Amino acid sequence: MADKEIIIDLNDSLSSSKTRNSKQRQSEKAVLLQFDAMGKTKSLLNSFAKRNISSEAVLENNTLFQDLSVPHRNNTIFVNGERGAGKTTFMREILYDLWEDRSDENKIVPVAFIDPTLVETHQHILVDIIAKFHELVFDKLICCRDEVLNQRVSQALEEMDQGLNLLNSSSHNSKNDTGWFLNKALRKSTSGQNLERHFHNFINILSEEFNIKLFVIAIDDVDTKTDKAYEVLEVIRCYFTHPRLAVIISGDLKLYSHLVRMKKSVELSTGHSTSFGKRNGELAEELEQQYLTKVFPVEQRVSLRKFSDILLSKNITISHQGLLDISGVKSNNLDLKKLLHTILSESLQLDQSQLKAHIDFLINQPVRSVLQFLKTQIEDAAFHTEFKCFTASSLKKSIGNIFIGSLLDENIHINNLENERSQINTLGYELFKLLYNHDELETGFYARPDSTRNQVSYNASKLYFSSAIAEVFSELSNANSISNAIKCMLVGGGAANIFMTYVSQRLKEGQTFENYLSYIGLNRNDRIISIASHFSPIILDQYNPNSNDLAIISGVLRTPRRKSSGFISSDFDLIPSINQKSNTRFASLSSLYKNFTENHSSSWDLHDYIATETILISSHHITTSTEGRDYISAYSLLASMAELSSIDNEERNDSLAALQTYTYPTFFDGKTQGSDEGLYDDEEEIKNSSLITLDHRNEEKLKDLLKKWIDKQPKTTFSSLLIGKIWARIHYTLNLISESCGGKVFYHKNNDSKKLDVTLGVVFSRFIWTIINSTLIEECRYRNNVNQSFRKAIKNAKNTNTSPVELIVNINKLSGIDFKNNLPFTWGLINCPLLWPFLGGYLDGNGTLKTDLYDTVITLMDNTDDFIEVAEKSEPSSLIISALPIMGAFKKNNPTPAIKNSKNK
Repeated sequence: MADKEIIIDLNDSLSSSKTRNSKQRQSEKAVLLQFDAMGKTKSLLNSFAKRNISSEAVLENNTLFQDLSVPHRNNTIFVNGERGAGKTTFMREILYDLWEDRSDENKIVPVAFIDPTLVETHQHILVDIIAKFHELVFDKLICCRDEVLNQRVSQALEEMDQGLNLLNSSSHNSKNDTGWFLNKALRKSTSGQNLERHFHNFINILSEEFNIKLFVIAIDDVDTKTDKAYEVLEVIRCYFTHPRLAVIISGDLKLYSHLVRMKKSVELSTGHSTSFGKRNGELAEELEQQYLTKVFPVEQRVSLRKFSDILLSKNITISHQGLLDISGVKSNNLDLKKLLHTILSESLQLDQSQLKAHIDFLINQPVRSVLQFLKTQIEDAAFHTEFKCFTASSLKKSIGNIFIGSLLDENIHINNLENERSQINTLGYELFKLLYNHDELETGFYARPDSTRNQVSYNASKLYFSSAIAEVFSELSNANSISNAIKCMLVGGGAANIFMTYVSQRLKEGQTFENYLSYIGLNRNDRIISIASHFSPIILDQYNPNSNDLAIISGVLRTPRRKSSGFISSDFDLIPSINQKSNTRFASLSSLYKNFTENHSSSWDLHDYIATETILISSHHITTSTEGRDYISAYSLLASMAELSSIDNEERNDSLAALQTYTYPTFFDGKTQGSDEGLYDDEEEIKNSSLITLDHRNEEKLKDLLKKWIDKQPKTTFSSLLIGKIWARIHYTLNLISESCGGKVFYHKNNDSKKLDVTLGVVFSRFIWTIINSTLIEECRYRNNVNQSFRKAIKNAKNTNTSPVELIVNINKLSGIDFKNNLPFTWGLINCPLLWPFLGGYLDGNGTLKTDLYDTVITLMDNTDDFIEVAEKSEPSSLIISALPIMGAFKKNNPTPAIKNSKNK
């Protein structure tokens, strides 16, 4: 076996303390992880043995000379490691090796392995250790009847007796006679001062009788019991100074440092002023440092390494019979890092190239935690799952069990999340609180454990959420894959970014993020369409309707409730949807809704009917204390698409197209802006009554198209990273596009035409283009197991802005790819019939009709004939929805703002 290979067998119980026999020791030598620590410890022990000198008591009457003549040496080896580092296993291996290697030439003999936290004799630790030495010679005293040895040992024990009694003695009674007490105190003082010398003499007798060069005592876990810890340190400092005695003591140096400093602080405490307290703190720090360097010499400290350090020089292989049964493994031995990659990639649905932060976090955990994690994952996959693979549910359970304290430290309500397929709103709520507390609302929803190493609790929590989100797409629930992905996107990144951008700096005094979460409904099981709709008034809160700006911000827009006094009808009538469709104009969202629902609008072209449905399911009313407002939102569109595939077919159109009314948020600092466009004007509803019809053909056709789309949606999985990346790009580009909508456009290609404000059809088509393009880019980059050629093709992909050119370019770069199986999220969006009216023709910057988007998208359609029927003759600016103006558009003195170019993300 190569010196650089370590094989860890996980078949046996990790809690077993059984020591390997000689045969196992030879065949499994490479199992020991801490090669370097073992080597250094043995080297130190050998050096202690070689430099020994005689320490027999000097036969002089002068007590001072006797004390000075006793040689002192601190042969203490401190094994440093945090909890779970494998200290107990390491100590057992050391003692076992010493016992196996003992010989006439190498007389280093282990005497005791003591865990003071398990000693319940209520006596001083030194007494327990001397008892272990006595056990070492007891058999010889009984079997060999060596009276000389027996007498020497008995005398040595007698000499130590009174000094040992002092260690457990209590304070004197002040009522005793003073002279009597002084006489007793002098006898005790003499016994106490001689205890070290008598103990040394005891060691001399044993080493001489048994020809032992070095006795070894191992003391484990003492730092976990504070009342014992300092006692042991004092025993080492005062009594374990014999050259033929070595002590191997384990613990966490940070904990020892804390215990000693606290002890010294108490000793120095005088109850005086603050200045004394500060000085005492400085002295306690200095004393702690020097005390520990005296008891645990720096050159005799051995640190146990984590997997992250060991892997720098060793190859670690995990062995378990269960690996043979796991799909994709089929071998009982697997490299540690490869195993971790496999577990995390399958469970979290992350490409292995995206797992560095996850792997680094895990291999920097205590050895015990890592081994228990691996064993649990292997056995769950091999013996407790139907598909013999690693799952998000098992990963979430393991992380929850190992890091339960960390999760509780982060105030995560585990009970709300520990059930399989937790409510998505609950996930979003708990995730938001975590990110808020760590000021990472911008990108923390990726749930990637990439924060600094000292943030163990935070990283563990993010890994837990990553597995909880992946669990949403488990085999039990992936029938609504795209639906759940959109929901996770809105309650995760959506809720976080909206708060960070529009709320965090504007909360009223006494209001907190909880008021925001309560308003949007994230702390309840509200529908996703309700949550997304509540974003709208928050985003557009600072819009001033009396300005000349268009009411479009970050993918959300407002429409007027009546025609403004400054509205330029002559310009608006030049829009194709007005002058080509019988001079139709809608004064408000309600008039569009009324015409659509009461008259069924089946005389409209199918693309107009579907476009109107798309707008209505993206719309909602908001009421303030003084007025009502109408909003249309790209986020509500996404939420509606998510709900379409999760509610009964007969409810889809009626429940989503109905305009819901919500209240205005009350946690903002300042007053809401009112306007003359806020009141209803029922006088101008429908100019062309010929649109009224009772024909239901369009309605039935749309229902049929939606059913086909839903039935053919791929059942797939998504990671928190992919969902987060898609959201981040969508939100970013919707901001840029909303800004650019202030620019005017051509609607006709002729010399007499002039640039006009954008219409609803133009704006919404831009929203939809960027949603699809953003999803395409991020799905290529972050989807699990995606072909590397996809990533290369899309490496320099750009965002869309005022045209779909970049979307066309990006799709063409992936020509010939099976989108449904390789890029299912993008495929699901493109194949949604609600978006088809916006994927037909479009006008370029000169007002020329272009069909390259239609020609490109049609190649990705699952049902080409249906797409042709809807999109072939559709052009956004000509859609009937464009007859509903956007607030602020087509007003007098409306200057053309500078267009901000989109920056590539």
